[in-house]
Formats: sequence, C-alpha cells, structure tokens
Amino acid sequence: MVAFGRRLDQETLIVVLNSGGHSVTIDIPVADYLQEGELLRGVWHHHEVAVERGHIEGILVPARSGIVLELDRAIDP
Repeated sequence: MVAFGRRLDQETLIVVLNSGGHSVTIDIPVADYLQEGELLRGVWHHHEVAVERGHIEGILVPARSGIVLELDRAIDP
C-alpha cells in the first residue's frame, strides 16, 4: 500500500495504490497537505471524502487496484 499527494498548478491529487491481494480500508494523514473540511472527489469512481481531524478516513482500496482523489476547488474558502 502506498499513498502520496501531487500538486501541479491548481490541481491537487491524492493517489492510493494497493498491490496486495486483499481490499484495504485506510486512513491517510493529510494535516500538512490539506486544510480541515476540504472535500476530495474520486477521479475514476464516485467517491467523496472530507478532511476531518487532519485525515481522510475510511478509504476503501480494492486489491491490486488504486484510487485517485482530486481536491474540489469549488468549495475552497
């Protein structure tokens, strides 16, 4: 399992990859990267998650798969 953030110009992404043979639900610490309450949306699948207590929580990553979450700039303060 690996997760990383990527910023380029106005785009902010969180990428999570699971090379294991089982689905995994994870929490990702993002306090130094994203602000409390910011919303991320799935790029490939319908998924929404907000930053709460410095984390994005309950991210289900299927076996041998990955997800990409994009910061929803429409709601930035």
